[in-house]
Amino acid sequence: MALANGYNAGFVRPDSSLHVIVLSDENDYSDNISNVDWVAWLQAEQGIRPAVSITSIVGLQMGPAVVEIGTDYINATTNVGGILWDIGDPNYDQALEQIGIDSSGLMREFELSTIPVVESIEVEVDEDGVIYQFQADVDWVYDAEVNAIRFLEFIPSPLAIIRVSYQIATEE
Repeated sequence: MALANGYNAGFVRPDSSLHVIVLSDENDYSDNISNVDWVAWLQAEQGIRPAVSITSIVGLQMGPAVVEIGTDYINATTNVGGILWDIGDPNYDQALEQIGIDSSGLMREFELSTIPVVESIEVEVDEDGVIYQFQADVDWVYDAEVNAIRFLEFIPSPLAIIRVSYQIATEE
């Protein structure tokens, strides 16, 4: 793979996380590797590394800061996981905060083991013996696409115990 030889050989340690950040006002026009190959390589790395993501700060819609919409980068972020941010959005402090959280290893999203009855989901966090209760659509949201709950503002500490209880949905 072109990413692992030449000048890039040995760049990424085998036991490290890999977080790619792209800042571009147009699509990628590299000749040496296709978007499909690059995404496949990153997805393969997800099985090897503690964490892999790609943050794309690109044109999500046409505007003064955008030459073209970054569809290749959007596709890569959607398929690998990471943060999508519009290059025309002036709130870079918010983007950088999200990138910091993502690359620090702190988790904001927690996958569920089975499909829930969404209305029955209850979320609490135990941090050092203090129990915090959280409300749906205020403190967290359910993402059916990945079957996970995602905290909106709160970030549990590394040793926190996250409890998500719910009724299991039955197939009809």
